[in-house]
Amino acid sequence: MIQQDHDTLKEIGADVVASANGHVRKEVNMEPTSYRASVAYYVHGDRLLVFTENRWIDLLRAEQQTNLYGFLLEQFNYPVRPLSDAEKVEILRQKGREHEWTSYQSIARAVADLEGKPGMEATVEGLRNAMRTNEENWAEDFDVARADVPLLRNQVIGRIDAVRFIKRYDPMRLAVEHKTLEFERILTTATGRGGRRISTRVDAPDEHLLPDGMTAPQVEIMNRETRRRLDAIGIEDMRLVREFEICEYSFGFTRTSPYPTTERMQIEMPVRLNLFQKVQTPGPGGARHPIYAQRQSNEAFYVRLKEPLVCDWLERNDVGVALAPGQRLGGPLIERFIPENFTRFVDAYRKEDSVPRDPYAYVFSLLHTLSHAMIEVMAELSGLDQGSFGEHLFVPDLAFVVYRRGMTMDLGNLSAMWRNYSSVTVGNQVIETLVHPSALRCGTGSLCNKRGGACPDCIMIPETSCLCGNNLLSRSFLGGRGVPHWDQDKTTLAGYYEVAQAALAAASPACGLPPGGGMGL
Repeated sequence: MIQQDHDTLKEIGADVVASANGHVRKEVNMEPTSYRASVAYYVHGDRLLVFTENRWIDLLRAEQQTNLYGFLLEQFNYPVRPLSDAEKVEILRQKGREHEWTSYQSIARAVADLEGKPGMEATVEGLRNAMRTNEENWAEDFDVARADVPLLRNQVIGRIDAVRFIKRYDPMRLAVEHKTLEFERILTTATGRGGRRISTRVDAPDEHLLPDGMTAPQVEIMNRETRRRLDAIGIEDMRLVREFEICEYSFGFTRTSPYPTTERMQIEMPVRLNLFQKVQTPGPGGARHPIYAQRQSNEAFYVRLKEPLVCDWLERNDVGVALAPGQRLGGPLIERFIPENFTRFVDAYRKEDSVPRDPYAYVFSLLHTLSHAMIEVMAELSGLDQGSFGEHLFVPDLAFVVYRRGMTMDLGNLSAMWRNYSSVTVGNQVIETLVHPSALRCGTGSLCNKRGGACPDCIMIPETSCLCGNNLLSRSFLGGRGVPHWDQDKTTLAGYYEVAQAALAAASPACGLPPGGGMGL
């Protein structure tokens, strides 16, 4: 029996009758479901990082475009240039101190007139001292100016268009969030509940992250072994973060498919997004659709990759980025970000051979794949299911966070897992498992490799935990020997692990790789 959805028929009925706008009658038909089957139910929502410091977050406001542009230039070390006289005058004029520049110019002219005249040496030196005093007073006012970067400036201007820049993928938002997270949670020496440090490095852990009964020499050996394995994976910094604050919320659901469309009889059909059923609320307004939110303060692991290795890895995969001396990779990545590819459901990366290689998508996929690989290992060792984890990527800063999600009382699982699996022999079993070749194997073997190297049997996790619905994933980004399914270039990738371990072997040939070193799928 075919049943028609009356709301959909009301919206597009005229177009169906007239055969206009490409609508077909099948769009009105409801999906048949057996009474013996459970109806698919896909919850839709998002997440927000919770901060108390708004100094950098405020840069995301529409009126702060100039300051956001300046922040990105400074944050990613774009080349500097000296300020012109006109720029100096404008800065002083805005501060109501234009007369200081007029006086400075008068002194400069007097020096030019008197310089070289007999008997005027002391006067000239006094005038020069007055000029130097002015320059010292202006040091804080005349910050260095950086080279104008039209591509970056256009990205800043364009991000106000909410349709083009989805918040969870907006690289400028991610850069601002990472700066704030660094200040509040990563680089801080503050302590939280129970007197424990909010952030501690895994290769130099505090006493709360150490196994019981371990002596100081044993701790030193353990830290060295942990650091060696982090280097083999290409990780610059890894920390346990306590009290990682995040708010997760859900606002509706779909059936049939988690995506806006689904294919039925070779026709793309729309999928309806339903709000949750209305609930009665006190006061004016009556019944309203609820948004369910939970604010968490759980443990997390923060990971940041080694920038030179990422640059080398991009170069070896033909998506290298030219950098000025001292410049950081994040700025050029933002310049090359393609908003149209990063829609809410990243549709461009769901189809085979759909888009060419680009550096931002590759770095995103590298971080995302390593995040999933870490979740797989932590779920196995901690006893938590994969749905108990969440992730957040900071693509321009080559970092990500894997956190414990949920409101149950077992919120110390991550630190307990790390403590229980720390040892003198391997440093920590989490990193040892990640660096071992078996971490990149898949139960479906060559079939998974042929499809791009990502499936539920290897690095896919429940879609409620994944940042982008298990898209932009491939074990090839870590281990090589393949290519993601969406990549139009079918040249086999060089894996990030390969690049990291080659660099480690070149730096200390006598040290060698961890047991089982040498990555493979």
